[in-house]
This record gives sequence, structure tokens and C-alpha cells, in this order.
Amino acid sequence: VDEFSSKAVIYQQTVREYRNMHAEYLREYTRLDAQHNKIHGKGLVKGVFNKHAQNEFFNERVAKLNEGQMACAQKFEQIQSSEKEMLKHIHAIQNHLMGLAKTRLHQIENKVNELNNQRVREQRQLKSYAAKLNEFTCLIEAQGFLRDAIEPFLMDEKTPLTERERQMVKETITAICAVDLSYNGLLTRSKATNRADDTIIEFDFEQKYPLHALKLTEADVKSKDIPEVPIKLEIIYNES
Repeated sequence: VDEFSSKAVIYQQTVREYRNMHAEYLREYTRLDAQHNKIHGKGLVKGVFNKHAQNEFFNERVAKLNEGQMACAQKFEQIQSSEKEMLKHIHAIQNHLMGLAKTRLHQIENKVNELNNQRVREQRQLKSYAAKLNEFTCLIEAQGFLRDAIEPFLMDEKTPLTERERQMVKETITAICAVDLSYNGLLTRSKATNRADDTIIEFDFEQKYPLHALKLTEADVKSKDIPEVPIKLEIIYNES
């Protein structure tokens, strides 16, 4: 793909260079043609150039124009060669790009499916952990024992605790008892819910990521309206 892109860039650059050369040739030709028509009453194409000195100026300018014409012809040949090389690979490149796109889309789809499967596995594991923790009902009973027996005992003014220590113990017991160790509480904190939209990435892959086929033709790649190579001017000498 990089190689084809490089060839396309060279092609477009060659076309731009040719257009500039052709435009410069036409500007010079128009100026000289107007001068020749003004002096001799006819344009360059129909002009007959004599050997005498008064036509040396035009002869030299026509020779200069022909040098520009030759440069245009050479650049035009480069365009045709570059264009031929580029068009030779256009169909293979399209097929290659389509293959790359299909592979990439397939990789994305596989990644989404992999993430979904991973979420399902994690969901199951979290539910399994919550179920195992729920088996330890003694933890809930311990919370009740802390709240109903230990806290009243420690809050008794007869215990050798300062007021600040009693407050700290009360806050600690309150925090421990506030933890919901029930099965539903464990599921909620672990986010292991039964809702499908919390687990699965829902998507319609073909609708969201449609694959549009490349349908480039030679006309889409070739530059349009490339001017023809100018005609070489022939100097005809009149011996009179």
C-alpha cells in the first residue's frame, strides 16, 4: 500500500509539473505569436522565416519554444509511464485493502466477544465468592453479638474506659454492623447482578460497522483534462 501510494504521489507531482510547463509554453507562444502577427501579418504556425537579419529574433525565440515543447513531450511520457505503472496495480491494491479491512473488523468483533466472555466469567466468579461468603452466617451472628452484647457491656460506665475510648469503640462496632454481609448485599457491592446489560456489550456488528467495498476505476485514479503536448514549430526558410 505504501509503495502504491508513493507511485500515486509521484504521478500527481509529475502531472502538476507538466501542467506548469505547458502553461508556461502557452504564455510564451501567445506572446511571440502576437508579435509575429503584428510584424508579418500572420501567426507563427503559418510564418515563413527568411534568413535575413530581421527574422533572427523570431528564429531564436522559436528555437527556445521548441526546447520547451521537447521538455513538455518528455514530461508527458513520464506521466504516461507513471500512470501505466499505477493502473497496473490498482485492482490488486483494492483487493488487498478490502482484505485488511475485513481482517481488522474481524479482530474487533473477536475482541468484543472475548470481553463479553471475560465479563461472564468474572460475573460467575463474583457470584461464587458471594455464595461462599454467605455460607459463613456466623459473621452476621457476630455482628448481632457485637451490637447486642459487646456494645452495651463496653458502654457501661463501670468499665475502665475513658469517654473518648468508649466513643471510638462505639464508632467501630457501628461501622462493623453497618456492613451488609447478606447474599444480596455482597452481590450489590461486587456488582455481580443478574442484569444482562451490566454484563454483555450489546451490538449489531454488521449494522454498526458495515464494510463498504472499494470500487475504484481507472477514471477515478487518472488525472483529468491533461493538455496534449504542443506541436513542434517548423522553421521554413525562404531564400528570397
